[in-house]
Amino acid sequence: MAPKNYLALPRRSRGDEARPTSELLHEFAQAARCIPQITNVTVRKSLVVFSATTEALDRLQAQFGDKFIIEPERSLDPLVTNGVPAMAKMRDLESPNSTENAATPATSSSAERPLSEVAQKIQCLIAPRRGKIARAIGLRPMSAGAMTSVIDSLINEPGFEMVREIKPRHQLKTLSFEGEATGVYVTRMGLDTYFKLKDQAERARPDLLVEVDMPLQYGWGYYNPALMQSLLLEQLRVERLRRTAQYARQPAAIDLRLRVLGENGEPVPHAHVVLDGFGLPVEGETDANGDVVLKVISTAMSTSAQSLFVDPAKDYWTHYVRSPSLDPQTINVVRLQSFARTLRDFPKGYRYGWGQRYMGLDQLPTQYAGKGVKIAIIDSGADTKHPLLKHLQSGLDLTDGAGAANSWSQDAIGHGTHCAGIIGARPGSEIGFRGFAPEAEIHVLKVFPGGQYSSLIDALEACIERQIDVVNMSLGSGEASEAVEQKLEEVVENGIACIVAAGNSGGPVQFPASSRHSLAVSAVGALGEFPASTWESQTVPNLPGMVSRDQLFAPSFSCFGPQIGVSAPGVAILSTVPDGGFDAQSGTSMAAPHVTGVAALLLAHHPMFQSALKERNAQRVDGLYRLIRELCPAPNSTAYQQDLAPERTGAGVPTLHRFAAALRAGTQPEGAFPTATPNVAPQGMSMLGTRWPPVSALGGSLSPYAFGGFYPQAQALGFLPPIGW
Repeated sequence: MAPKNYLALPRRSRGDEARPTSELLHEFAQAARCIPQITNVTVRKSLVVFSATTEALDRLQAQFGDKFIIEPERSLDPLVTNGVPAMAKMRDLESPNSTENAATPATSSSAERPLSEVAQKIQCLIAPRRGKIARAIGLRPMSAGAMTSVIDSLINEPGFEMVREIKPRHQLKTLSFEGEATGVYVTRMGLDTYFKLKDQAERARPDLLVEVDMPLQYGWGYYNPALMQSLLLEQLRVERLRRTAQYARQPAAIDLRLRVLGENGEPVPHAHVVLDGFGLPVEGETDANGDVVLKVISTAMSTSAQSLFVDPAKDYWTHYVRSPSLDPQTINVVRLQSFARTLRDFPKGYRYGWGQRYMGLDQLPTQYAGKGVKIAIIDSGADTKHPLLKHLQSGLDLTDGAGAANSWSQDAIGHGTHCAGIIGARPGSEIGFRGFAPEAEIHVLKVFPGGQYSSLIDALEACIERQIDVVNMSLGSGEASEAVEQKLEEVVENGIACIVAAGNSGGPVQFPASSRHSLAVSAVGALGEFPASTWESQTVPNLPGMVSRDQLFAPSFSCFGPQIGVSAPGVAILSTVPDGGFDAQSGTSMAAPHVTGVAALLLAHHPMFQSALKERNAQRVDGLYRLIRELCPAPNSTAYQQDLAPERTGAGVPTLHRFAAALRAGTQPEGAFPTATPNVAPQGMSMLGTRWPPVSALGGSLSPYAFGGFYPQAQALGFLPPIGW
């Protein structure tokens, strides 16, 4: 049966008089969201609006029938039930455009719908300022009662909506006193209300945090204007859109036909094709025959087509052509190189990617595979139907579209599946590829698509609840969040290490990689590990301090700065993708899982974490971060990766060679197993030298059209050839 819309209004009894209305509404909304087949739950001023099937409604009635009046949403005259006006009328009264004597609806279908003004609303986080951040400025955190009063005062603000409250489900180690406020409120409000509240918090309530619930970026570098900080870049974007629109109004559009084939002439379906240049880009996806038709302005194609990029869904390398020669009178053929033809013994005998070999995973005895360690991957889910990921059994879907209990195992994006393969792919009889820790217990926490800081807070809370040991975050945002920073503090206090991708803007490190509680990971590449025709070849910079003598390079996209803890392979990284295939992807999103894998191996098999640092606390995390850094080549070593600028690679690339040698020999060579208890980092600074808050940047993995025309500063510095301008 199709769901129907319902309204719920609290019944006020003597026992509830002391409880604020907002608290009652919250309790109802939270319970409703946990019941399958209940959707669109929205808290308004004095009631809750939701959609539910009959079966789901019965469950809700059984739980709240004595506390709430629940009835269908309808457009009838006011009724009176126990002295309470009908909720349909009350909802009308909440609209600023409603009138006491509404006119009779017109008979036309468009007039039957109520009118509402188009206004901008933003999703915000309201939270108490607490923990180390509060103590650093000598601030006493607010009480739970004071926080409730703040929320109650906002309920009557025009356009204010309470979405939900994120409550800790564990005993906090960072409480200053009994009864301290700890919840994070996810809200929606108009800009006027936001700026008013933000101003009040800054002037009179330093114990209150008010910030925008910023969207998270998971990868592939799609342009997001909300994260652009430079006015120049915004002006360039607007000018580019204006020119594109001007071309689009011209009638001289033509069909440009392309066919994408493999080496043997086989069609390559589902390949993403992007043609870039002046009056462009245009893009499309190949069909089952490998064909795609792009609508192109004739003048743009003949004079300004500057690049053609083909990104196959799986099993082939990318293909990038500068100044492509294209003929609208023919079918333009692009031939891709497959992994099977270019990688030795792929797939059955292909056991380690180049990054894993560089970091020494192939030197580690096979029985050391991370057993007993819990790893969380906060990303877009993971496809457990992949032959190498069938052992993944634990997960949680935290997206707005969460459906079935196992929806975390559905990855429409592919980003999380790729990260999961690097960390925990378990080789089978037909495919030999192995992740760093195939015996670890992996928890997939799905926040994409649609991930925001509130989603990340939810996921980090789940990490604490599930007693995760190390969490991989190949994500980030352009703005820092104190609410997230406070949650990261809780996570680290519970002994959970946070490995975070640095970002791909080619600029300063993004957040939360720049948090003092995180280990920020930048990317490196290696010449000769990808065909010259791929887009990855365009990421090799021609600047001092960017390429080492052993052909390791710091790719132009990777974020850099003093917050970088270590670096790891992040260019042309082969790993699992949905539908049982493999793909080579690039970005700091791919580098972070390499370090997460190393962290899991150390936690599982290093004696320090079975003795001095066995207890789950911040010292354990800091000890792990220090050990990872100590696995990097010393500054006076002969390792060529030291040629790279330290702001690009931090301490360098951690390798397992000494660790593996010690395990094989059953000894403890000097430097391989440091035994000293780590020092506690000074206030405001971790052992990695990471300060908070950061400057903004973009994050995740990337694709070439992230740069074409949108990042002229990178081109001006010589990082990239001009692609889109």
